[in-house]
Amino acid sequence: MAKSSDELVLAALKTAVEKLPNLLELVGAKGKGLFTKAQKAIADGAVEAGYFRAHAVTGKKPKDTKVYAIITEAGARKLAESGSSAETRQTLEVLKGALERMGGNQSAPDTTAFRAALESATATCVQAINSAFAELRQAVLATVSQPATSTDPAPVLSALTAALGRLNVGAKPVEYPDISKLLAPPPVAPPAPPAVPAVPSTDPARVADAIVEFVTNWARAHQFGPPFDAIMKHLRGLFPTVTIGEFHDTLRRLAAANPPRLKLSTWSKTIHELPEPELAILIKHTVTYNAHPVA
Repeated sequence: MAKSSDELVLAALKTAVEKLPNLLELVGAKGKGLFTKAQKAIADGAVEAGYFRAHAVTGKKPKDTKVYAIITEAGARKLAESGSSAETRQTLEVLKGALERMGGNQSAPDTTAFRAALESATATCVQAINSAFAELRQAVLATVSQPATSTDPAPVLSALTAALGRLNVGAKPVEYPDISKLLAPPPVAPPAPPAVPAVPSTDPARVADAIVEFVTNWARAHQFGPPFDAIMKHLRGLFPTVTIGEFHDTLRRLAAANPPRLKLSTWSKTIHELPEPELAILIKHTVTYNAHPVA
């Protein structure tokens, strides 16, 4: 008998916990994704419900972009509450094991020749990692030591979410500084250039006007509004230092003006096909990626 949508979501949540500290793609081939491509609608529903947070990692080409799934507190709570008290306790034991794997994979190498240099270079990294997991270890041990009927996964997942925020996607090992650079004498700094008066790099009003003009001209030539990556490429040619945050804020102001100066619309394809995911704006759980002139 085919599994229901709820059963598939629970299975994905369990797999996400068991695979920690490694993250799996939200949708992908068997063994690489929590859901298959045929189950994409269910995967999107799980994200919408708040059980997973989708984390896009851009590759060298748009087609290389991958979307990883990070379990949320709501996801762990659903997993813990889905079974008996014994199963809830087992879920927390799995989280404890995942944490220990996360801590165990982050040790500094014991290299005799460069030990002194490495100790100096990596002390900060190791201390940050240890402090990131210390609170989580205490929460796990305190939680699993309670009677199974009173287990609450909330403190475990709150700490787990904070710890995951400090990790690289895929739980890559800590990257230590280049030893040759540590042992080399410090470079001599060149003389500072003469001070010049500071000139504002971007004027919000000029950026807004440039966006409206570009969107209007694009729509006139193509019969539809441009995607955000085309707008941003044009802006960077005019204002090289404009940031994504400034870009997003300007688009929101133009759409919310009275009367509106632009209209924003949703991305019609899948999130895997976004040319530059970091440029998208999430409005009420909807991915926005196109702008249109106001008639």
